[in-house]
Amino acid sequence: MRVVRVAIGRRAIFAAVVAAVASMVAAGCSAHRHGPAAAADAGKPVPVTEVRAGVAGSGSEVPWRRVGPGWALVLYSATSVGIGGPARLGPTTLYLVDPLGGRYSLFTWKAGSRAGEWTLQDWSADGRRALFVTSPGDKPAQQVFQLDLPTGHMTGFTLPKSDLAVGYARPADAAVLALRDLQDGAGDQRLIRYSLRGRLQQALWTGFTDGVIQSPGGQLIAIGVANGLDLVASSGRRTRSLPVPGVLASCAPIRWWRPGVILATCTTSELPGADAAALARPGRRFGAASPDTPAP
Repeated sequence: MRVVRVAIGRRAIFAAVVAAVASMVAAGCSAHRHGPAAAADAGKPVPVTEVRAGVAGSGSEVPWRRVGPGWALVLYSATSVGIGGPARLGPTTLYLVDPLGGRYSLFTWKAGSRAGEWTLQDWSADGRRALFVTSPGDKPAQQVFQLDLPTGHMTGFTLPKSDLAVGYARPADAAVLALRDLQDGAGDQRLIRYSLRGRLQQALWTGFTDGVIQSPGGQLIAIGVANGLDLVASSGRRTRSLPVPGVLASCAPIRWWRPGVILATCTTSELPGADAAALARPGRRFGAASPDTPAP
């Protein structure tokens, strides 16, 4: 099985694929790396010089002014993992995919490089920057890297050891949100905003949470709590709570269904598997959602 991390617009999803994706293409691409020491030995992206069938072209051919809704940023690893057998290491390629399916190969990292193990965490709204993070188990502290897609320029910083990055802080994507595990025995976390150089800017919220999402415009942050959702302004001011009747454990916000409506999945019992989906309308009661529920 091969795993692909996909960022579509301003959202990210996982996809597992068995069929091989077409080979990598990246004519003359490289990355300039500085920041944390780990970036220096992450493995320099190597250019792939051959354009193969089904691939639109290299990063130099991307029409950056047209990148927007409908485009996807895809991190593809050619490493294969067989059941009961050893893993076969392969290169990792970052693709930009247009709405018609044309693929532009931006960067390729050789097999075994540290960069090939990074997670594609977020994609900036202007389509020109990607945010990567190291896996929590790699080192005591998570590292955050920003890659400028047109130029290959990379910067980064290291978070405190109890912090994990959430993604860019909307709407300007000029900062990073992270959750800090307070290790207080109650499972509480603190939502913190850092500059892109790693400087702590502001603590926004503290409490138990099962997930964080931001509104499309970045003015509000929806935080999953034990009995529903908390809405917090990007300035850190708590605006309101949205309790869900019957929820005993937690709610995880999934996405903004549309302006003013949030889709969340909530645990309605302490028993495993007792989950339900809910549509939260600020100022109104929650309503249940099924696979056939249309967008309001």
